[in-house]
Amino acid sequence: MAGRTTGIRKNMAGNFEARFRRKGLPEISKSFPTQKDAKAWLDTMNAKASSGKSIASPDAFTVGQALEEYAQHIAKPVVDEDGETTQKVDPRVAAYLHGLLPHFGKFSIGFLRAKHIAKYVELMRITPIPRPKTAKKVHPLYAGTKPKVYAESTIRKFIYTLKSALDFHAKNHGYTYDHHLFADEKPAAWGNVRKRRLDGDEEARILDACRNIISRDGNGTETARRPRKNGEVYANFVRLLLETATRYQEIALAEWTEFDFARRSWSIPKEHVKTGVGREVPLSKVAVSILTGMAKDGLHERPFASLPAGKAVYVTWKRICKDAIVDDIGFHDFRHEAISRWVLRGGSDIMISKAAGHDVSVMQEYAHLRGHELLTFVDG
Repeated sequence: MAGRTTGIRKNMAGNFEARFRRKGLPEISKSFPTQKDAKAWLDTMNAKASSGKSIASPDAFTVGQALEEYAQHIAKPVVDEDGETTQKVDPRVAAYLHGLLPHFGKFSIGFLRAKHIAKYVELMRITPIPRPKTAKKVHPLYAGTKPKVYAESTIRKFIYTLKSALDFHAKNHGYTYDHHLFADEKPAAWGNVRKRRLDGDEEARILDACRNIISRDGNGTETARRPRKNGEVYANFVRLLLETATRYQEIALAEWTEFDFARRSWSIPKEHVKTGVGREVPLSKVAVSILTGMAKDGLHERPFASLPAGKAVYVTWKRICKDAIVDDIGFHDFRHEAISRWVLRGGSDIMISKAAGHDVSVMQEYAHLRGHELLTFVDG
């Protein structure tokens, strides 16, 4: 048939390698123990191609090819300072793709099995996270030279990225791969359940450190203080996290148009939500007071546009915690704290899960109630 070339040859391993080629279709080759089997496979491929059926096979592609095509698919145009437009992948997803490539890149997709995924997960659990190449000295705000390993939730993101890449590639090329590949339970997002709550006067100390740079001597005694740049903005950010139980990105990206102060409601668009599902968050009187106070300046279309972008905000947060003498607390811990407070105020599971944007079962993981807080109901 015109435009078709097929062939069978004996390779160095003694097997018969059948190679299917047809114009406009991907080249596919496969090895068989006998020439008869190789010819039968070629006949099947020709019949599929002639009838318009998909001839693609997961054996014809490597995981590396799938990762590369997926990266090209999700890349977005970015304009640099010179006005040049380049396609770039989100740095976080790019890190997952680069991390997967050395382990799976040369595997054919058809060869990949669930046991390979499981082995990768076990390896990642004990693999130290490399220090950045640009790190020249130990930073006093971080854990120094103490080795860190990947968290369960981070490993899950690596696996999810691999699945997303294979799903996209299989759909794009018209083949199916082993449906058992991701059937096993992946590392649970709650493998390291955070139970950090604010204690004592920690909230007051954090808000004070948001507003002021505090110097201390070797004993921790305050020796001097001066106003922190954008200090009130950082303080308001923390206060809103505690009032709304929202995620960092949801507040950081919020625009004034999302707030309805008359109805005391905040409509978060799906583009700003990790789960891709928008929701309405009720605004407490305190939250409305914070936001209306910030709205008076009218300088930006976003309440927190003045916060630094990228990692800079986390560096400042480390300094705030150091000045406040508060250890091991992050922005997401305020979400746990807020949900726990909502529960103690009598909110139902359904109401809180709606406002927080979680299933009831997941929301319950966020509510960490202390023993003495449970006394509110035991005495009737």
